[in-house]
Amino acid sequence: MLFWRASRSPNRSDERSSGEGERECSCSQEARDTCSEEQCLVFFFVVAGPVVLYSLPMPKITIYSTPWCGYCKQAKEYFQTKGWEFTEKDVQADTVAREEMINKTGQLGVPVIDVNGKIIIGFDRPKIDQYAAS
Repeated sequence: MLFWRASRSPNRSDERSSGEGERECSCSQEARDTCSEEQCLVFFFVVAGPVVLYSLPMPKITIYSTPWCGYCKQAKEYFQTKGWEFTEKDVQADTVAREEMINKTGQLGVPVIDVNGKIIIGFDRPKIDQYAAS
């Protein structure tokens, strides 16, 4: 029997599976009592008793957007539902951010989403998920 739980806060005891006590996060260091990484998404797998812990670092996301862009709003809502933190740059108000976006993409359309250093033009969920996992 396989169960899984996900938590953005691995140190919360109420989200841990019971059994063999606290498990450590292996996101950046081996053999630690608790995860010190706030940017970690931790998965607990329980297979008939013992807990095996896998952790994935949170994706680094920057979205270049405008206040009136509907797809930008959808993308930001999607990030929030996934529990991902992101940096928003308003290219309408911030000329430095606009130039940065143009230098990265060569175009003016929004949203432009930078996920772990990979550029996505538009709101493309499959690509966002793919790049976030890499």
